[in-house]
Amino acid sequence: MTPAPAVTQDDIVAGTLLTVVSGETKGPVVGATVVVAGRSYTTDGSGGIRLGEAVPRGSLVDVVASGFLDRQTSIRTSESTRLSLWPRTSATGLDEQATAELVYTAGAFCCPADALAAQPLRRVAPAIGSFDVVLDARYAGDAGIRAVVQEAASLAGGASHARVVFTPTETGTGTGARVDITTGPDPENRPNVAAFTERRLDAQGYITGGRVVFVVDEFLTSPRSRRIAVNIVAHELGHMLGLGHSSTPGLMSVLAGVGTHYAYFAANGDFSPTEKLVLDLMYDRRSGTRFPDNDRAAALTSAVRRERIVCRF
Repeated sequence: MTPAPAVTQDDIVAGTLLTVVSGETKGPVVGATVVVAGRSYTTDGSGGIRLGEAVPRGSLVDVVASGFLDRQTSIRTSESTRLSLWPRTSATGLDEQATAELVYTAGAFCCPADALAAQPLRRVAPAIGSFDVVLDARYAGDAGIRAVVQEAASLAGGASHARVVFTPTETGTGTGARVDITTGPDPENRPNVAAFTERRLDAQGYITGGRVVFVVDEFLTSPRSRRIAVNIVAHELGHMLGLGHSSTPGLMSVLAGVGTHYAYFAANGDFSPTEKLVLDLMYDRRSGTRFPDNDRAAALTSAVRRERIVCRF
């Protein structure tokens, strides 16, 4: 008889329950195929499987289920046993194209084919639950601009399901978790750039803050277009949360290199249900996750410390 392999302190023990759920509904996914360290299982009526043998920490996990993107991950701790799946389509309008654009494409003007799904997922660092939104001194004394930023900040925080709160302030708290609203030129002198968001990243590639820079500051300062200003600031704060541009209607939408989110915002006054769902799904993922849903190399040391997303309006 072949002796059973020795179980080490770092192993995930036999009998450990893994549960597969829909990231959208939070309900169990029944009949999913789960392969753990080369051994295949099928989820039961509660979306669960129990490991038939101990596996080393870090063992590879593959999950395939009808209606969801294939997930590739690993067991990092004995507590990381809830596996959330990303819907392939949704009644909100989400589909694979929208996922690729909003999450995995850093294309400036949406959405070049050669860059589609080529970038890692970015999201706010798990330890950060709020950002101070600090207005440049030239804007801070303008009550109209403060009101614009306050409304946009509220919309962005609501879109994140209050996981991240944006608090307008004149000076910041000094904690380092801040987003500056300022003005200045586009460092790369690209044509027709109206604003850009520069995201600051930590060593694992999580967003820790940054700045929103108005290259054409009339979009913020013009008194005749307050709703447009709210739309634009909320759009830029959407980038700060990790969203990219998309051809799907919403507050992040762009077509043919030009913002098309004005009409959507005029009609709806908020981020789209698709964008809100994407943000919810992203918070079950690690920064560095790759399309369609592979986080095996996520949150490793990142050489990138800043990312810039430019916008035409």
